[in-house]
Amino acid sequence: MYLHVPLCYVDCTVAYLDEGNDDVLHRYGLNTQLWLTRNVIFEKLWFGIGGGLYVFNEKINEDTSIESSSETTNGIFSMTGSYRFHPSLDARITWNRIISHNNLDADVILGGFGYRF
Repeated sequence: MYLHVPLCYVDCTVAYLDEGNDDVLHRYGLNTQLWLTRNVIFEKLWFGIGGGLYVFNEKINEDTSIESSSETTNGIFSMTGSYRFHPSLDARITWNRIISHNNLDADVILGGFGYRF
């Protein structure tokens, strides 16, 4: 009997993330994640899941006259998919879920093109 085990790769990323600024919250900082990635169709279509830590500076505006700021660490969970047009060029979309300690969880969706070297 032949047992086929799908091949997964382990990747590591370090990234700077700025979640933007609204009337209530502004978070920005560094995150690092470990990823399990796997190709699905002949090295063209890739999917991955990742998780790690997000160290950030957080500014909360409760009122226009009161502002609090702190630096802390949260968890981050992500899923990604990419399609390789060429061995060095791909298009990618990634969904990031920031898991906060103060009920200010956030979803950040990123998309773009990448160059592999």
